[in-house]
Amino acid sequence: MPIVYEDLDLPAGGAPNAEVRITLVGAGGRPIAGRVQSTGKTIIGTTRLTYDNGGITSQGIWSANLVSNTDILPPNTTYLIEREVGCDIPQIFISVPASGGPFEASTIEDDPMNSIEPSVLAQHAADLALHGGGIEIDFAELSSTITVTGSAITIANVPQLQITVPDLARPVYLYGNLYVATVVGGGTQDVWSGIAPISALSGSQINGLIVLNTTFSSAREAFSTLVQTFARLPPHSPGDYVIGASRVTTPFNLRILNSVLSKSTFYAVAR
Repeated sequence: MPIVYEDLDLPAGGAPNAEVRITLVGAGGRPIAGRVQSTGKTIIGTTRLTYDNGGITSQGIWSANLVSNTDILPPNTTYLIEREVGCDIPQIFISVPASGGPFEASTIEDDPMNSIEPSVLAQHAADLALHGGGIEIDFAELSSTITVTGSAITIANVPQLQITVPDLARPVYLYGNLYVATVVGGGTQDVWSGIAPISALSGSQINGLIVLNTTFSSAREAFSTLVQTFARLPPHSPGDYVIGASRVTTPFNLRILNSVLSKSTFYAVAR
């Protein structure tokens, strides 16, 4: 069993007349009985270390051999360490590793099961990534101008504009910005842009996520025509998503532009 120790000193120096109490605790820091898996024994009660029983030396150092918390059932237990000095009883909770040591108690300090320290809550509340209006999940942009081709109505995925959405218990919003140009002489046609799971991009199957289109004349190349696409994913909608583009002519050729002034992008934000 690993050794846990601590060196106690008074503010102005010298060892205090202390009693150290060690108790196995569970949820909320309440004492429990714990079964040691490796030996079949049950840990219960409180170990008291004082000057009287030799548990604390005249230098204020105490030590104890403690069973690793990973060897105890139920899981996620900790040890409550109480140091009574006069009317003061400072407390800490520790989780003892399976091997190694000796460990100074403060180096293996932990929170009791099912509790969060107030300081951790304050840090969480101040995290703008969680409470500042959304956090970016994934982002993609073209590295250079590309051409996508296909047949009327079908959706051609735009290489590089693919992102991954993890399984989140909150909605995720997908935003696509395509700067599109058609080939010269292609006539006036609708240009469509949509968002779909990569697995759904077959034929005209776009899973209902196509949402916007624009119309322009391609008697000459239409430069930097912005086609914007948006989709809301409900909670727990993980997967790989891609921007798709199409026209109502066969075959179609669409140039997806990427320049200093025309950035084609695709990104996801969780709210």
